Amino acid sequence: MKQTNKTISHRFETLIVFGAITAILFPIRLIFVTYVTDNWFASFGLIAVISLTLVVLAKRNKMGKFGQLFVRVMKKWNTGNRQYLLYIPPILLLIVSIGIISLINMYDSNIDSGNEIVNFLVMRFGSVNEQSFGWMLHFYTVFLVEVLEVLGSIIFFRMTILKIQLQ
Repeated sequence: MKQTNKTISHRFETLIVFGAITAILFPIRLIFVTYVTDNWFASFGLIAVISLTLVVLAKRNKMGKFGQLFVRVMKKWNTGNRQYLLYIPPILLLIVSIGIISLINMYDSNIDSGNEIVNFLVMRFGSVNEQSFGWMLHFYTVFLVEVLEVLGSIIFFRMTILKIQLQ
């Protein structure tokens, strides 16, 4: 019975933290893009700055109970087997984004790779990018930047908060 309550409590804490982070980051990104600038490059680093601010405030105990909850949940996710769930998806998304951007650029440059499968993918992604008037390349470029920001924030958290735990 006690183990079940711990599991439910841990899951509830995780939902609270990730829900709160989403509730903070998503509206800020929407407001910034809607009212400040439409250019994604101008908002580069917005999520990273906010995430780093959350980590620094939590590290200095300036966020009250939520800061303690945030640190506890992130410590659990950054240790043991769960850390693979935290790091592997962004790394795979990073590789996929870079691959698709490269394929579209190969199509735009008329580069022949000599490999039939790569040439098929180049034609497929390049034609979809043309049909979407360049929006596919734009989407994957923004997605690449977002994945880099999230991965950088996770690594920064690991370097700062877990360093405290080890000392």
